Amino acid sequence: MWMGVLIGFGPLTAQLPKEAPRLLEGAATADDEIVLGTDGWQVVVLALEGQTAMWQEGTTGIAEFTGSPDKSEAPRPWGRVPAREPAWSDVGDILHVDLHLESGMAVISAWDGRRYSLWLSAEQPDGEWTPPWRVPVLENWSGDAAFGMFDVQEGRDGDLLVGLRPQGLDAERDGFAGAWSGGYDVVRILRRGNYAEAFILESLNTPGHEWALTPHPTAGGWLSSDGLAGPGGVDPWWCNRLPSGHGEATAAPARLEGHTLTVTCGSRPLAGVHWTLEDAVTGMPMTRLVSDAEGQVDLSGLEANRGTRWVAERPTKDCANAMAVWTDGAGRVVQRFALMGDVWRLNLLSALALNGWTTEATDWSSLPNLAPWLEPGRPADWVVFHEVGSSMVPAGRIADLKAWAQRCREQDDVHVLILGHASPEGNPDDNIQLARERARRVAVQLEFAGLTPQRIRVEGHGSEHPMEECPDGVDCPEDLRERSRRTELYLMPGHRP
Repeated sequence: MWMGVLIGFGPLTAQLPKEAPRLLEGAATADDEIVLGTDGWQVVVLALEGQTAMWQEGTTGIAEFTGSPDKSEAPRPWGRVPAREPAWSDVGDILHVDLHLESGMAVISAWDGRRYSLWLSAEQPDGEWTPPWRVPVLENWSGDAAFGMFDVQEGRDGDLLVGLRPQGLDAERDGFAGAWSGGYDVVRILRRGNYAEAFILESLNTPGHEWALTPHPTAGGWLSSDGLAGPGGVDPWWCNRLPSGHGEATAAPARLEGHTLTVTCGSRPLAGVHWTLEDAVTGMPMTRLVSDAEGQVDLSGLEANRGTRWVAERPTKDCANAMAVWTDGAGRVVQRFALMGDVWRLNLLSALALNGWTTEATDWSSLPNLAPWLEPGRPADWVVFHEVGSSMVPAGRIADLKAWAQRCREQDDVHVLILGHASPEGNPDDNIQLARERARRVAVQLEFAGLTPQRIRVEGHGSEHPMEECPDGVDCPEDLRERSRRTELYLMPGHRP
């Protein structure tokens, strides 16, 4: 069997777990255990003896998985989590810290002797951390907020997963969507919108306590709950899906209607190439497909939000340039696999799948372009350069970009116009999509730095405007094509979309 790897089909959709949560065997004991983090191969577990629920008195351990994400070895002692940063000294006893490495953000769970609370902090270019600020939707929260985790799954990357307990069962729900079940309930707080909106994850909550929800790197995660039985009070339970919290009760599984995989050798169709789709987490085969006489595989029956791996056999006929192209119902390319030696490898990731970036009320990108308002020849206030074909913000530039955004935050009447660009080669329509996604990726970093979406406008201009010269003070690539793969940021004083 030869492998080409794909994690996730197209945009994520709201989806309930398909089966009841399963106990994380090995890590669940008569003590109370909460999963604090994972790398996909092992988990960090916080364990507490007794029923005091003062988790800062607990101890941590690391448990390795044994074949599947609901089975692990007994945790081995590991020490306390986390180390204290001087900038966080005023929030109380720190219970847990989760880091979002791409953006340099931290979410801090603390105990002040009365209640649990949640805070955000940003890493500065000098490596120091900013004083924490409250998560916006929780600024006036009078209950408890504990064990904040960043979601890491595509389409919801950067969302906060939090255990909340209101003051009394009739607590006000301003800013929350859904109904409280009792005790601590798990809630998703959306990064999109600057953490000002939250969804109660009703499908995972019980009348007991759901303290934490820890995402797996590709799909599913662990719910730490005392409302599902098990050997002790709070135990970790594996869930195949992490719900979005928005409309799961009525949402039907999205299908890849009209999607096709076409396997060719040059211009010739390749029939009889066998493909196996495996679950990305468990490795279990989900379905098997084979290309027909036209070299095509019908993908219409597959779910759009299932984390999978493609595993394909090498064609029986020798072919030096075998290709497998996945297209959607409109004929646009979603993924492309190339046969390199004996292995099918992912060759192109299209800008089609802008997961999590659907137009929302707080997304001003649907409004008319502001670029014509710029003075002719005006240099950009900041420029980010990208690798060929990539929309990612280079890791070495993120800290400087956030520092620039924080300075913008201090100017109340300033908005930021973000223009994405691409170099001239390639399909013009694809270049517009790529340029737009570059601008959106930069916008994510501005939001992480505290700039609200209402002050950000995003536009993609493709390869229409190659950069001839760089603004003063910008470290500019020598090659014209390299410098055209860029995102420009402009300050727009006094403009309100």
